[in-house]
Amino acid sequence: MKYYLIISIIFCQNIFSQPFDKKKSLKDYSDKTIITSQVRSEGNKAILRGTESKKNREFVLSNYNGIQMSVYPAWDFGFWPKNKPKTIEEFEYNVEGLSELVNWGKENDMYMIHHCLFFPNKYFPNWFWESSYNSNELDQILNSYIEKVLVANKNGEKIDVLNVINE
Repeated sequence: MKYYLIISIIFCQNIFSQPFDKKKSLKDYSDKTIITSQVRSEGNKAILRGTESKKNREFVLSNYNGIQMSVYPAWDFGFWPKNKPKTIEEFEYNVEGLSELVNWGKENDMYMIHHCLFFPNKYFPNWFWESSYNSNELDQILNSYIEKVLVANKNGEKIDVLNVINE
């Protein structure tokens, strides 16, 4: 299994003017450029569940050739436990939301970027910031978290890019 760390890479391409056809979608003009949309499995920007999910799926499929899956540790069907586990060994991470998005992206031949494994501050559950883990415990928590995200559903083999840390 290959892992890549990508930090702040910006791709630029020369853009030449061309006639605009209202019947074409954004991805019709993309050529080799990957155009992604941020998606979630539920909540705002949902493509799998929710009142707007069918419309959102259709829009994503007609306009983009990639998806940027946003599943945050504490939000939107997030990974981390809602309540603090009694021991580090009892940490269980929920990867269903991400795995569903990965499978949907794979079924629809999408380029997939996972956004994002780690964020500072508000993206983790409140109990995490109120805890006093030592550095060894934090390493164990973060290693088990990364492993679960990558191994579950073979996500590490299916996702094209992992945004590891943001801001």
